[in-house]
Amino acid sequence: MIRSSLISLIVSLVFLLLSAGGYYAWRSYVITQSSQIASLRSEISKKKEDAVRIQKAKNRDASLIQEEERTQSYFIYTGNIVSYLESLQATGKSLGTKVEVVSVDASKNTKNNTLKLSLKVTGTFESVVRTLGVFENSPVDAVLLGLTLDTQGAEGSPSPQWVAATTLTVGIDTTPPTRTEAAPANKNFTVSTSTPL
Repeated sequence: MIRSSLISLIVSLVFLLLSAGGYYAWRSYVITQSSQIASLRSEISKKKEDAVRIQKAKNRDASLIQEEERTQSYFIYTGNIVSYLESLQATGKSLGTKVEVVSVDASKNTKNNTLKLSLKVTGTFESVVRTLGVFENSPVDAVLLGLTLDTQGAEGSPSPQWVAATTLTVGIDTTPPTRTEAAPANKNFTVSTSTPL
C-alpha cells in the first residue's frame, strides 16, 4: 500500500511538475505573442498616420497645383500672344465690332512683364463700349490705359460708326507652364450681348 501510495505521489508530482512547466511555457509564449501583437498594432497605427499624412500632402499638392493653374491663367503666356490677339478680335466680332491691333509692345522690367496693345475698335457706340468693357473685365490681368472716342463716316448718318483708340496693358508670363499640358491657346471671354450698358 505504501508502495502504491508512493507511486501515486510520484505520478502526481511528475504530473504537477509537467503541468507547471506547461503552464509557464504557455504563459511565456502568450506574453511573447502579446508583445508582438502590441508591436504590430503600433506599426499599424504608424502606417495609418503615415497614410493620413500622405493623403494630406496629396491634397495640399492638388490645391497648390490648382492655385498655380489659376494664377497662370491670370496672365498671358508669351507663347500664346498671337492666340490671345486672335481671341480679342473674335470677341470684338461677336459683339459687332471690328478690332484692329495697331501695335504690340512687350516691356520687361524688374517689377512685372506687360504687353501693351494699341487697339482700334470700330462699331456702334454701344458695341464699342461693350467690347472695351469685356476686354478690361476679362479673366486676365488687363487694364485700359487711355481712350479716345470719335465718330467716323458721314455726318447726320442715323447710325454713325464709332472708333475707339486705346492701349490695353496685359500681364504676361515669360516662364513656360509647369504642367505637362500645353498652355491654353486662348482665353475665352464670356459675353452677354442681351444686357444693356
